[in-house]
Amino acid sequence: MVKNGAKIQVRLVNKVIFNEIYDPLIKFEKIDVTGVRRECHGLQIAKNERTCMFCAQSYPDVKFSKIAHAVSESIGNKTLFNHFECDKCNSAFGQKLEDAFGKYIAPFKFVSQIKGKNGTITIKDMPEDKELSYKTYRLERGSGSDSDKNYFPQDYIIEKSGRGIFRETEEGFAIEIPRNRYNPRLVYAALLKMGYSLLPIDLWDEYVIGITSLGLYVRNEHPFDNNTESEKYINGLPNKGILAQFPGINPLNGVSAFLYQRNEKAPCEYTKLLFRLDFFNFSILIPIVSDRETQCSKFVIPAFQNNPSISVIDFSKEEKIYTAYFSAEKIPIEKNMKETLALELRERGLLKKP
Repeated sequence: MVKNGAKIQVRLVNKVIFNEIYDPLIKFEKIDVTGVRRECHGLQIAKNERTCMFCAQSYPDVKFSKIAHAVSESIGNKTLFNHFECDKCNSAFGQKLEDAFGKYIAPFKFVSQIKGKNGTITIKDMPEDKELSYKTYRLERGSGSDSDKNYFPQDYIIEKSGRGIFRETEEGFAIEIPRNRYNPRLVYAALLKMGYSLLPIDLWDEYVIGITSLGLYVRNEHPFDNNTESEKYINGLPNKGILAQFPGINPLNGVSAFLYQRNEKAPCEYTKLLFRLDFFNFSILIPIVSDRETQCSKFVIPAFQNNPSISVIDFSKEEKIYTAYFSAEKIPIEKNMKETLALELRERGLLKKP
């Protein structure tokens, strides 16, 4: 049996209304910096005693040798794992969903300075000129080293004239950060997988069709070995969410994940479960529909502190550009510094040689 999501309506209301409808269910805070490795369900299960929640297979029919991150490693999760995800499903989720999720959040990582294993975060298009490491633009944070930071910037934006990545505004500056092509519905599916991973075991029965359907989809197994059925499934997910954007430097204190559950007194028209992912300057909230929810459902959002800007995400539509607004001081570069910088840019393949 395959789970098709209910239609979702989004309502932006105040915190009082949210707290009347939803109760906190699960909370994991600062999972990027805790340093404490833990299983998200609070269990330590030997590998030869595990069963996968996404395919219902157990050891030795499936293996559990890989680390299954309960929340995507791409945003800094090094400590929170799920023992109920086999190697086969883990690989399938990575191949099917992580690429789209990574492309979607790349601009957010650039703004929040979430750097990769090499200490940088880079966004660029593919080069046509062998002398350049990009085609028309390259954005990088965390470049350079201690030995050259006096004359080469740690953060930079380089673009072909007229590309329009960086511009001045009346209140400061704006960066229009391009995304590489991605499937937006797979971004919702990636977030859905994280929410399922954190779900308490005693609630699995209410979401078992949704959980196993997602597993079948990423593994391309029947009925999703058929392109028509595969598209029908991914298009039928709620594909709605909320994006909250916070100003400042790391206002959300790293990476955190939450589940909220509709309380018993709240109207059934509200989606029963919400998943929230916080990372540095951004918070994404999505509905997770239970197997019994088939009618039009609503969900509301909390009134976040620090007055973020809030927008509705339509995961059925690709957002090719993310625009970030900020204030900064504009200072001139001395002639000798400009010449040194130009030389360094040429040596790094960031500027054509004269």
